[in-house]
Amino acid sequence: MIKEITTSEIYIKLKTSLTKPDLLDEYMDNDDFLDFSIIRCLNLDINLSIEKTKKQRLLLQGVKKIQAQKDEISPILQQKLIYYITLDAKIECAEIFTALVESFTENEIREINYLWLQNNNTRQSLFIQSIISHIAITPANTQNDYNNDLFLSQFTPLRISTKNFKRPHDAIIEFKKYLLLMDGNIQSKINLIDKIKTKWFFIENANAIIPWLRKEKDRKKLIAWIIKREFIDSTLACEWLLDHKSGQTLKSFISYFDILTAFNPDKATLTAMRLKKSWSQFKTREKNKENIQFNFILPPSIKSLLKDVCDTTGISRNAFVEMAIKNEYKRFQDATK
Repeated sequence: MIKEITTSEIYIKLKTSLTKPDLLDEYMDNDDFLDFSIIRCLNLDINLSIEKTKKQRLLLQGVKKIQAQKDEISPILQQKLIYYITLDAKIECAEIFTALVESFTENEIREINYLWLQNNNTRQSLFIQSIISHIAITPANTQNDYNNDLFLSQFTPLRISTKNFKRPHDAIIEFKKYLLLMDGNIQSKINLIDKIKTKWFFIENANAIIPWLRKEKDRKKLIAWIIKREFIDSTLACEWLLDHKSGQTLKSFISYFDILTAFNPDKATLTAMRLKKSWSQFKTREKNKENIQFNFILPPSIKSLLKDVCDTTGISRNAFVEMAIKNEYKRFQDATK
């Protein structure tokens, strides 16, 4: 059984035994270091939204536990403490903390890899949130999960995130944290970021829905129509394109096509074409809802005249016939007065 010892005592011991004591406070104040150490190195299953002070206590307690029970050291720490494990030698708290710092430093993704992210771009933040669900892992041939490779899986059912953030920047922070805490080696994570960046730059101007939505005057009616006719079907391989309760339907709609364009641009273009055609037909039917259809039998010569007039004036046949009848009716009324 581990001897009870306060976290204050562990802290003081570390402060006096570390080669660079100032590093203790620097890293203990670093949220990313605390989260990485607790999740990846200490294998603790906790809610990361807890207060920083609680995380600090958990980390210090974890350091003491590793010192007492070397058989519970996580794979990511084993490579740093292999000497002590092999010789079954005592591991000082300072060595364990140093190993945590080294593991974090080696797995921390440099900010230069994230320079393409925009803190105030809502569309991009939705894209980033959604693409997380498409990150897959190729297990390494070893038992160490830090050697796993990460990649984007287009076979994952396409879906979008319905998570609401107060600011787009919050989504970016979560994305960075997600990658930091994921199993996998650092190089595969950097390669993954590059792939996501490439996809973003591609879809930023390739989403066929964006130009159409910009031209559409009644967007609310369009979205209501999409929801009502349940446009989301099996052909789109998406279970929840539209989150009816979130109030983010339009943004979600765009985000879905961003993801679809990123993984299957041809299908995205075809789907957009079908949707626009169906919407156009719907508007035509709505416009002509109260109109009555008539069928006339006309000689070929009259049909040819009608075609020539309409082609020359740019008026549709229906509009021309309607105009001709109104003009003739007015002439008839004037003649009978």
